[in-house]
Amino acid sequence: MDYKLGFKKMIMKKLKLITLTIACITSFYSCDETEFLTAENINSPDANKFVVDRNTAESTIFGIYSGLQFNGVCGGTAANTFEAMSVTSKAPHYDLNGGTGALNSLTFSSDGGVVLNSFRDLYQLIDRSNVSISSIEVLEPGIIREDIKLTLLGEARFLRALGYFWLVNTYEPGKLPLITEPATTLTSTQDNARNIKTTAEIYAQIEEDLLYAQKYLPYNTGDRTINEEGTEYIVREWTETYKGRATWGAATAYLGKAYLYQGMNDKAVTEFQKIVAGEGSGQYALVDNFGDNSNIDGEWNQESIFEVGFSQQPQVTAGNFGGGEGSTLNETTTRGYLFNWQKGGWGITHSSNFITELFKSDIVDENNPKNYKDGDINNKAPENFAGFSTRCNATIAFTADGAQYYDLDLTPGADVLGWTTSQSRIKKFTNWNLDREPAQAVSEINERLMRLADVYLMYAEALLKDRGDAGVAEAVEYINRVRSRAGVIDLETLFGTDRTYLAGPRNSNAVTNTTLPGVILGTRALNAQNILTHLYNEERILEFAFEGRGITWQDTNRRSDTGDWINFLNDIEYNTNGIVGEFDEAAKKLAANPQAGYFPIPAIEVLGSSSN
Repeated sequence: MDYKLGFKKMIMKKLKLITLTIACITSFYSCDETEFLTAENINSPDANKFVVDRNTAESTIFGIYSGLQFNGVCGGTAANTFEAMSVTSKAPHYDLNGGTGALNSLTFSSDGGVVLNSFRDLYQLIDRSNVSISSIEVLEPGIIREDIKLTLLGEARFLRALGYFWLVNTYEPGKLPLITEPATTLTSTQDNARNIKTTAEIYAQIEEDLLYAQKYLPYNTGDRTINEEGTEYIVREWTETYKGRATWGAATAYLGKAYLYQGMNDKAVTEFQKIVAGEGSGQYALVDNFGDNSNIDGEWNQESIFEVGFSQQPQVTAGNFGGGEGSTLNETTTRGYLFNWQKGGWGITHSSNFITELFKSDIVDENNPKNYKDGDINNKAPENFAGFSTRCNATIAFTADGAQYYDLDLTPGADVLGWTTSQSRIKKFTNWNLDREPAQAVSEINERLMRLADVYLMYAEALLKDRGDAGVAEAVEYINRVRSRAGVIDLETLFGTDRTYLAGPRNSNAVTNTTLPGVILGTRALNAQNILTHLYNEERILEFAFEGRGITWQDTNRRSDTGDWINFLNDIEYNTNGIVGEFDEAAKKLAANPQAGYFPIPAIEVLGSSSN
């Protein structure tokens, strides 16, 4: 069986039950007759009555996984939403005032749109987790084997933690409600909305859930033994049919990430170390082909730690484009149609000038066989040399890059990618290996949320922040693993080289058409601070552009110098089209408010949380 479709079909089959139950609960507590709600109603929906065995318990778990496909989470247009706020994406020049342009400029409306959709969908994901946890916890002994029960609870708590992690890194800090119980009455719903907690308190819940998940979830490969109150259980790895469900590795990676984002660097080191050299060593490995991290053939590969599965089965049908569950857009994404132009796409989002120039400045290793079409480093013929890094060729396309992009010929002197903001296009997670995108405006390529390369680079970051220069040697080792796979020179060579960091000249901002030299980076000491700067300014952007529900956006927001960084990029006159002020509006907003990169809490939620 195709395990992608196997897991997908299993979700959809069992989801019908949990969706019906949750819909009933929602309609029940949306009633405004509080007197009625306080009385016992024998006909009211109760998840504890719905979950009676393993089959129904598992249905609630699959209902949570389905929530990952919501348009405000990872499905539909989510990939465009969270990438458009980062430094990698720009609206096309012919639609600067459209939706992507508003996100580029960090212009968010608290009255609706993506701000409300994401908030609503993430809390629906959390509510499904709460329903699942509360119903499975109260099952009588013997109904489900104890080890299976613990694993199911581990999945639910992992997914709840993921929802809260996204919330706390998407919305204004310190203004989110913490909800860990399902709401069954209007009163409890209102009470939940008023339970506003600090960022630290939200993170405490995330950590608690991830520690629980880490204890009971299976390994990616091989069996593990757990001890629960003196009884040992063997937890089996997921079968091929269920590949894609949460694992020990996913819980551990996100726990390390949660610690890192809070500045708990010693704890982050401990968790990441479990994956790279400890308990989970050998569970994961970098795939040789970088492109396999964003295509169909490479789904759930050895590098992938957690991803969201999408499918075109069943197909999207007319009249339900982007809504609900089942045969809808939520089982797919629109990434390929938003990111490409002319080849079956709408061209709503283009790669920025910044990311285009950054890829062009990434120095390719001439001694790495993967940079030669025939693998022979002695064959220096120009037509045999790739010219740009493997991650560049799998992430963006631009004129004369020599790589495939649909049915265009991008060898020097052939087809030209004009009429775009940066004269480049986004390739990652699109079907660029075809002549054009399929006629139906959806994509079934899975969203990769966490992969080993991210763990390597976060581990390096945590080491450098925790140990300073004493952590340099080990940090460089893991950074170089990522760079070698990308086909670029190692960090030691890079830091010992004078080079142009960005090809464009600096804008003088004084005299029209007068420019300063490009951004030049001289040789640098291989110390902790310089390597951290490199990770933020180059490595993580090049590796994770356009993926992971806005990894580059999260990285930008968590910088201590976000406003200065965006202003610096905004002051570059990029070679392509002589663009100046690419991030002008975002720079202005961040100068006025350092937290401008976060969504505001939706107005309707603020009203609800403050009402009596």
